[in-house]
Amino acid sequence: MRCLNQDSFTIAELLIVIGLIGILLTVTVISYAVSNRSTDQRAGVEMLKEEIRRVYSLANSAVKTNGQRDRYRIEFRRLGEGSDPKNCYRVLKLTWNGSSWVPGVVPAMRQTSVKIVDEANGWVRPFSSGEPYINAYTGMSTLSGYNGVTFVSKGSIVETDTAGEKTVIVRVPPNSDITIRISQYGSVSE
Repeated sequence: MRCLNQDSFTIAELLIVIGLIGILLTVTVISYAVSNRSTDQRAGVEMLKEEIRRVYSLANSAVKTNGQRDRYRIEFRRLGEGSDPKNCYRVLKLTWNGSSWVPGVVPAMRQTSVKIVDEANGWVRPFSSGEPYINAYTGMSTLSGYNGVTFVSKGSIVETDTAGEKTVIVRVPPNSDITIRISQYGSVSE
């Protein structure tokens, strides 16, 4: 009678081990992809908040043109609004020409999470992927058809052009919203 070698694995045991390794790899890859998407979304929201703070800072250091201090404005376009581009923002410098405010585009901050979609008109998408998206905003003024916030320097203080709190709601799929709040005096919070 021959003795069987007890040191080897059966095909069934090998298939079970390979299956378990496959499941572990699948879970790892999915977790990594979700983590990367979440990081991109968070970076986009933080960058948008930083851009709002930059607009406030620009208004705080505004110079006088024709007797009026320049104003700075951040405008938003959400999905379903107007023509392309959508889900974007832009920064404008408003200069007084003696009879009206003339808008000029302020170049966007160059960051990895930013996608410049219309450089000539200054439109920037704060998220490198299609998600999340700017869902809604409240308390904002309209200039040339776009909702936004204008920061006005009044000497030692900077205020927004409309009273009360303004909000930008960023929808992060599947179903969570991040609300960015802008106070009348320019503080930005979440």
